[in-house]
Amino acid sequence: MADHLTSIAEACAKRVRKVSPQLTANAYLTAWMATMKWIDSQLRLSRGAALASFGKFTLSTGPSGTKSPVFVLNEQFARRYGIHTEVILKRKLEPIEDINYSRIALQYSKVLSKDAVQTCLKHLLNEISSKISSGIELSVNFGFGVLSARGKKVVFKFGGGGYAALTTATREHEAEKRGVAAGGARSAQGSRGRTPTGGEPGAPSASPSLQGSSSLAPSKKIIPEEFESVVSKDAYLRHLKSERSAKKTEKSLDKYNLQRRKQLDSQAKNVVQKREQSNRQVQEYLKAQIAEKEERARREKEENTRAVNDVPLYPAEITSFSPQDIRKKKEEYKSYLEQQMLEKQSLKKAQRKMELSQDWELLNDVEEDLALSRLEQVEIKKLKQMQLNEGWREQIEARSPQGKR
Repeated sequence: MADHLTSIAEACAKRVRKVSPQLTANAYLTAWMATMKWIDSQLRLSRGAALASFGKFTLSTGPSGTKSPVFVLNEQFARRYGIHTEVILKRKLEPIEDINYSRIALQYSKVLSKDAVQTCLKHLLNEISSKISSGIELSVNFGFGVLSARGKKVVFKFGGGGYAALTTATREHEAEKRGVAAGGARSAQGSRGRTPTGGEPGAPSASPSLQGSSSLAPSKKIIPEEFESVVSKDAYLRHLKSERSAKKTEKSLDKYNLQRRKQLDSQAKNVVQKREQSNRQVQEYLKAQIAEKEERARREKEENTRAVNDVPLYPAEITSFSPQDIRKKKEEYKSYLEQQMLEKQSLKKAQRKMELSQDWELLNDVEEDLALSRLEQVEIKKLKQMQLNEGWREQIEARSPQGKR
């Protein structure tokens, strides 16, 4: 069965030609080869690797203790489209790790960035999944094995793949990149000069043995073993410097964030305390006014009651009448004063009731204003925090390496 990986890569490149013209078919094949080499290295180290929502590669331990590589298709994908695959017996499987795009781009691709590797791999896996789900006959080279699909039946055979075709595509993609950046590279090479080993400046070393044979190589290793074959010392040092600057910027932003938050909290707390203190003073004043009016009304009521019980003999002419007439005149005058007092009391009671209702309404308004002011301070605090977070996010984006570019 012929390998369909090249046609799949060309279809993906054609689909994104207008949006991302730099993602050519060779770029897709380069990203695929780099990812497969990383998975192959994981299997050689007795570790597993997962390909997003497509499937996973790992090692299973047999009854005799021997380990063999296995491919497990994604269960949800297989159940959704009714795809048949090999049945993996319940054996002990090695732990599985997610894809490390940064390591793939840095160690295995040389010419692709982390985002480019992730995008290319996503497009290729989506295209392969759609072809498998539609029942198209398919064969895909994974380097360390071949995936075959026919009539919604998927079989993966380890070995027999090879990286020859993929390596050719990688070399073509490197040549394309080198041709595009030729002008800038010449000027940079002229300013830097030759490296101590006699090669092009900034170019990766051919192998770790060549680095060890250089007479000017430092005795202490700067580049880790897993990167020294594909990354130059200058590139690795620039990478470490950018990481340190990013961590320093993030630390300073966190410190500024904490200080600004404390400052805003203290300001909001002072405003709320002042507002509560002023509202509390108004409450105390209104309560004192109400108590004073109630005490004045009680005192007037006692004085009126005492005046009615001690009615003087007015007018003075009644002294010339008989005792029965005097008693009658007293009673009439007393009833007259009681009627006047009752009218006065009813009038004052109505007036006092109206004043008390007004005072209680004012007190309720003050309490409502106090509650609303607290809610308003909380909303203002939230709004200020949102604005501050947006400002920090803009500063982080502006100071990040991508924002500087």
